[in-house]
Amino acid sequence: MSLRITVYDNVTPMLDQIALIHTESALDALDHAGTKLREAIRKSLRESQRSKWIVKVVDGKRRWIRGDKPGEFGGRFNFKKAGPEGMANMVNSFLMPRAMTLVVAGMNKSASVAQYRDGKVVGALRVGQVLGGSYEILKKLNNGGSFDSQSMRYKGTRMGIDTKPIGKNPTYTARRFIERGRASAMADVQAIMTSQLEALIGRQINRVNIKTQVRASS
Repeated sequence: MSLRITVYDNVTPMLDQIALIHTESALDALDHAGTKLREAIRKSLRESQRSKWIVKVVDGKRRWIRGDKPGEFGGRFNFKKAGPEGMANMVNSFLMPRAMTLVVAGMNKSASVAQYRDGKVVGALRVGQVLGGSYEILKKLNNGGSFDSQSMRYKGTRMGIDTKPIGKNPTYTARRFIERGRASAMADVQAIMTSQLEALIGRQINRVNIKTQVRASS
C-alpha cells in the first residue's frame, strides 16, 4: 500500500491567476452583454412610432410645426455645435470594471472604456457623454407623460421652443423602447452570462501553467 502526495509549488499564484481569470472573464461577458442591450435598445428607439410634429426655424425662431414626412424617430439638431444625429446614439453601454457594473441607457461622462475579447483587454472605445439634459430627454421619449410632469432639467432643454402649436401642456406618448429593446436582447444576454461565460472561464483556467512536485511514500 502506498500514499501519493501531490504538492503544488505555486498554489497561491495559481489561485490568484484563477481569481483574475474569473474577474476578466466576467468583465468580458458584461462588455458583450452591454453591446447586445445597447444595440437592441437603439434599434427599438429608431423603430418607435414617429410624431408628425417637427421643429423648424421660422422667422429666426424654433417652432413646432406639423410635418407630413418626419424624420427618423428621435432625430435631433443643435444650432450651437455638432452632435449625434439622433437620440438613439445617446444610448450607451458603459462598463465600470472596478465596480463590476454595467450601465446601459444611463448617464455617463465621456471616457475611454476597455474592450474585452477572450477574457483579455484588447483595446479601448471612446464613449461620448450623456449628461442630465440628454438623459431626461431619453426618459421623456421612453416614459411619456405631460410636459408639466417632466423634470425641471428636461424643461430646461426646451427653452426657446414655442410650444403653442401643441398646447401649453402637451402630453407625450410613451414609446417604451428601453423595455422592448431589453426584452428582445435578454435571451442573448442570458446566454452570454451563463453558458458562454462558463465556457470562457473554463478555457482560460485550462491555460494556467501549474508546476507540481510529486512525492510518494509507502
